[in-house]
Amino acid sequence: MSSKKKQRNAFFFYMLDMQEELRRQGRNVPMPQMSAIAGPKWSQLSDAEKAPYHIRAKHEKRNPTPVIDPSRPPRAGKMDCTGELLSERRDLAAELEEKRRRQAEILKSLFTSKRGATDQTIFLFDIQPQCTLKELESDRWLPCELAICAYSLTEGSKHNYHCFIHPGPIPIGYRYVAQSQSDQTHMLPVDGLPGQSRKDYRLILAEMQHFIETHRKGPIEPLLFAKRDVSERVDFMLKWLARKAGVEFFIDQVYELELLIMQWDALASSSGRSSLTLIYVTEGLLNTSSYDYETGIKCKLHDKEENKFCSMSTVKIYTFVLSDHFCPKFSIPITSAHLPEQPNIPAGIVKSDVFVPRMNIPRGVAASQEVPPITMGRGRGRGLSGKQLPIPQVREPARFTSNGSK
Repeated sequence: MSSKKKQRNAFFFYMLDMQEELRRQGRNVPMPQMSAIAGPKWSQLSDAEKAPYHIRAKHEKRNPTPVIDPSRPPRAGKMDCTGELLSERRDLAAELEEKRRRQAEILKSLFTSKRGATDQTIFLFDIQPQCTLKELESDRWLPCELAICAYSLTEGSKHNYHCFIHPGPIPIGYRYVAQSQSDQTHMLPVDGLPGQSRKDYRLILAEMQHFIETHRKGPIEPLLFAKRDVSERVDFMLKWLARKAGVEFFIDQVYELELLIMQWDALASSSGRSSLTLIYVTEGLLNTSSYDYETGIKCKLHDKEENKFCSMSTVKIYTFVLSDHFCPKFSIPITSAHLPEQPNIPAGIVKSDVFVPRMNIPRGVAASQEVPPITMGRGRGRGLSGKQLPIPQVREPARFTSNGSK
């Protein structure tokens, strides 16, 4: 086998310099992807601008021994297959579990009584990513839609904030990936919705802060929550917005909603312990599909085509789940601000001052009809009865084009 080292040309040294410049800007681009980024710019350089790189290439050809940069400390020690030092490797799973443990302790210290849980306003967040680019550290998730819901157990959901965000230019080489991911989820164009997708990131952050400060209620500082499997990307995209706006984000962290549910469940229990001892049981509550095609909870674009990948409907469903699970436990009357009303009840059946939650009567069944209970469970006849799940009529969603039409 030949031990001859592959010769590096002038273009390679140009890519090295550009990679270092991108790293200083916060973008960690691997060398295999630098060719597509540096190629167009290299072709625009004059011969005089390319000369230093040709000199470096000729120098290495004559002196194949690498020159050690004195400004960089030597990297000693064993490395893994990716070239990272074993001593510098991070246990991401352990770090995530430690973060969750700290969040659980904070929530336990903040919510110490039933009154504190029912009166406190929390803010439920969701941000739809235009695309997910795991290879790019600084542009891993590019936001395209944001929604916030101010919610409390006592008052339900009365105030919402929603906007479309322009994701900026798609990184070179990832446009097809971005379009493919969009087609499979929210159907928003990769170049943004004309007249609706906003680039004024600083103003968006200012509006978010004003919304939170206006609707906050309770003795503790505003708390932001998102579902466990999306909390990392929500936190990342909020900081992405702050970085693009050139400001610091005004909230320290995004909490996992499942941890809040476990703490509230413990407060509602007579024993002081949550019956939802496993985080996966709590995730099951939030992963319900009962409200995916509920009308009136999505933004106008997604509501027309019953597309469930909508930030507005996501935070609304969070409030429905919290209300359905906790209002009976805390003896809080359920209103239309807690759960969607039943649209199929004939006039005169229910009094106007009585609210009927939608989930108690399945779609297509009048309130005067007797609904047979459905038993779901396992073992010796144990299970849940009377849970009626809606069967939505799913239509093929249309794709929104760059001019906003379908």
